[in-house]
Amino acid sequence: MKAANRILLISLLVLVACELRAANTHPILIAPADEVDLLAQGGQDWIDLRNQCDNDLNNLITPDYAGWGWRTALENYALAYRVALRIDTVRAAKYGKKALALMKVLARHHNYGTPENAEYIGRTNGSTTAFALPRAPLAGASMTVFLSPITISPYTYSGATQALPDWGKIIGIGNTSAANADYAPSNWQFNYRDGLDIFILRWLNSTHPSNGAQYYVALASDQNAVTVASNQYSHTASTLTFSTAPVAGQAVFVRYIGTDYEQTGNYIGGVSAVQPDGPGYQMRTFCPGLAYGYDLLHDDPDLTPALQLEFYTTLNAMLDWYGTYGYEHDGDLGNYFIRGYLTGAMYTAYATCDENPRGDEFKTLSATLLQRTFDALNQHLPGGYGPQGQYTDGVTQDCLDIFSLWKTITGEDRLAQLEWTGNSVRAVIHGTKPDRVTFADHGDAGIRQDPAGSRDGSVRAAIFERLERQRSGRNAQRLQD
Repeated sequence: MKAANRILLISLLVLVACELRAANTHPILIAPADEVDLLAQGGQDWIDLRNQCDNDLNNLITPDYAGWGWRTALENYALAYRVALRIDTVRAAKYGKKALALMKVLARHHNYGTPENAEYIGRTNGSTTAFALPRAPLAGASMTVFLSPITISPYTYSGATQALPDWGKIIGIGNTSAANADYAPSNWQFNYRDGLDIFILRWLNSTHPSNGAQYYVALASDQNAVTVASNQYSHTASTLTFSTAPVAGQAVFVRYIGTDYEQTGNYIGGVSAVQPDGPGYQMRTFCPGLAYGYDLLHDDPDLTPALQLEFYTTLNAMLDWYGTYGYEHDGDLGNYFIRGYLTGAMYTAYATCDENPRGDEFKTLSATLLQRTFDALNQHLPGGYGPQGQYTDGVTQDCLDIFSLWKTITGEDRLAQLEWTGNSVRAVIHGTKPDRVTFADHGDAGIRQDPAGSRDGSVRAAIFERLERQRSGRNAQRLQD
């Protein structure tokens, strides 16, 4: 069967499968599909997940490397929420609020550009001591305050875009050197990348400086930001008050967790959050993480129609940008492609299909991207050998997960159609050195070293855990050797 015809057939299968689902069939994205059932039995895996979620409930979640801290925490809380709905409704309410708070982080904030997890609340003038807080802090939670220098730069208007020298928070754009907010944020947008160009201010409508006129941009970032000593300020539920007015020309940022576990943040994320490096390195964290949370919290009343609209609009925009400019957007086996683009497209398609007018479009896109990976595994890696150097473990795990999810959604077992699936076991065994730790993949990024049996990326753990699952009846029979 020709590839184009096969993709069409798969797309039709996908659309029919979705039509057969009732409106309340979320979650869809859990693979294996019985994971919630198993955790709800209350064994050690549930105890470990529950304890981790309880311990971090009142804590700010940090982005860690490339936003993985935010994504991993969201996925843990979303999964724990689904389990707790069955066995612990008190915890379920808390876990749901925490997961929703982290969805807002992935949709709105950036891990670069400002002090970490910090929110801008005002501009110092040398006399003001009191600044309004954006939301009430959680009782007993700590607050950290930062002062960041504001850089004001002049520009001459000559068109819809202007490159800026740094990434950060635009405090104001004005017609005078004070850079007061003469132009509201609804008139402009600051993008980490505009296409491929970096740090681009884009004017969005007819409200902008006259052609040839000079204007001024005030920007604050994490460069040279200082942490204010805790004895230099106090706060109530609504106000931060300095004991002495800070020197003029600084941006005030605060970091704390709110009453519904909502974290402070810089509001310069969205599409910009997936764009650094690569380009598009962080597509692997922000897009799939947000979509996964959307699916597992789909029926939570706190996930309002307004939030659903905000979230799926952001997801759509991430996919649009990455599909044109992202590294490996035209690929098949790379970790950017599978973990970012393919997983992001599939998660978005099925998580948001009930509300998103572009849901069917992304289901078709998912089928097309999945076919690319299937063909590459079939044509180039039937022996199961490591495809991408130090990223081999993650790519192998992602392939197993995404094809297993595809089977859960559509009923089509594509892993069973690949020589790669069974041969991966042999390849891992023969590719592991006698120390039983080092995997000699010799791919494009060197040699990978992971603790044998690690659940955090080891290709050995990925393959053998999947094998163990199918032996216990949790997956179709395939990885038997």
